[in-house]
Amino acid sequence: MRIYPRAIGKEWQHCAWCRTSSRDLRSNFASFVPDEETGLKILDLMSSQGMPAWLDTSRADEGRYQVKIGACDDHFINLKLLLEILKQSQEMTQRILEYTKS
Repeated sequence: MRIYPRAIGKEWQHCAWCRTSSRDLRSNFASFVPDEETGLKILDLMSSQGMPAWLDTSRADEGRYQVKIGACDDHFINLKLLLEILKQSQEMTQRILEYTKS
């Protein structure tokens, strides 16, 4: 599934690797996806791996959909690895998610 990641930022979000939540800002990155259907498929894929993420549809009227993935400090390296892989491949796959979990 096509995905176009952006840079790491900060947002209130669950960690995709340990699924913990926090009241503190966490590292995350947003990735543009071609449409809502693709975004939902990516969320389903991540959910099947036990990895929470969310689909930002706040700018859907402009045709902009973003999948947002976060990480706690302990899993920042996993987030960074996922970002680097997605920047190169621009494809989200089960194999990529599994690789970043190891």
